[in-house]
Amino acid sequence: MEEEKWIEIKNFPNYEVSNFGRVKSKCRSYINSLGRKRIIKERILKPIKVERNNGSPYYKVVIS
Repeated sequence: MEEEKWIEIKNFPNYEVSNFGRVKSKCRSYINSLGRKRIIKERILKPIKVERNNGSPYYKVVIS
């Protein structure tokens, strides 16, 4: 079986896409409004099933 390889998504440095089509958010940290350091763990994003106007489905993930 082929090994899953990840590459960073252009213009979205906190996200990566694999050669299998999966998308993940990378582990990162930030300072919240109270001045505390918070860590966001790495995770695979769950795709959402959407239907086109003609009824054919496709999947998408939302990143920002």
